[in-house]
Amino acid sequence: MGTSAAAELALAELAACAPGDLSRVARLREIHARCAAAGVLNPSWGGSVAGGSTAAAAAAGEGEGAGGASDVAKLHALFDAAVRHGMPQLVCHYVDEVCSLDDFTSPDGVEVRHVPRAPPHTTSI
Repeated sequence: MGTSAAAELALAELAACAPGDLSRVARLREIHARCAAAGVLNPSWGGSVAGGSTAAAAAAGEGEGAGGASDVAKLHALFDAAVRHGMPQLVCHYVDEVCSLDDFTSPDGVEVRHVPRAPPHTTSI
């Protein structure tokens, strides 16, 4: 299976990404867009929940409108791409470094939803 230069660059960026970066919505969307444009995402996830897999549709709690993938679905698509391209450690490191943080909070209400155990609260100024 040949990989294009764009796909190799997108996969290299995904591999070099710190797990905590994927918990930041802006960075998550940036990496997802690069991987989608390079064609490294599974077509059944494809960056769009419409017509995607059941898992992607179930993950679409807070979508970006009709046809747009939710941030959670984007995270799932990146995890799927990482596993399919030989980088399962990305998922393991994300779970270890992000999901297990008891004090993970964010000023962005969308970001805190990435952590299953975190209550949906934000820090106030």
